Amino acid sequence: MKTDQAFKLIEEIMQATKETANKADVVNKSAILGEQTSQAGSENGGRSGEKHGRDIQRRFANLAHH
Repeated sequence: MKTDQAFKLIEEIMQATKETANKADVVNKSAILGEQTSQAGSENGGRSGEKHGRDIQRRFANLAHH
């Protein structure tokens, strides 16, 4: 019985680790996308692209924390 409980606990830890990794991946991708958007806005001479890039980063980061 204890072996079954140990395996169940290991499965739960693995699932939680996978979910955390997925959230980190979303945050990293949003950071890249936000940086690219910011650079595109700067290249076009406007600050709106930079603001939009930061907004994208913030929104994805908020999603990852939920």
